[in-house]
Amino acid sequence: MLQFYGQEHINGNTVFFRGYVTTFTVEPRADGQHAHVTIATEITGRGGVLEALERWFVTRFLHPVYVKELEQLATVAGAQVVT
Repeated sequence: MLQFYGQEHINGNTVFFRGYVTTFTVEPRADGQHAHVTIATEITGRGGVLEALERWFVTRFLHPVYVKELEQLATVAGAQVVT
């Protein structure tokens, strides 16, 4: 599970955190037997070179976090038994 530190606000499937907005979207597929998960983060940067650096570092940091989160979701979904 993703854990956020500091001040965050969670509204449904969207997390707002210090200038970042992360949205988790789950779209059912194949009559609910499968799902497509999208995790996207919008960075409201400072502009200029600082924004470019921030985007570069945040992207490098978040990618492995998102991969782990998707792996955890797949594990939980695989353990579910539909009756």
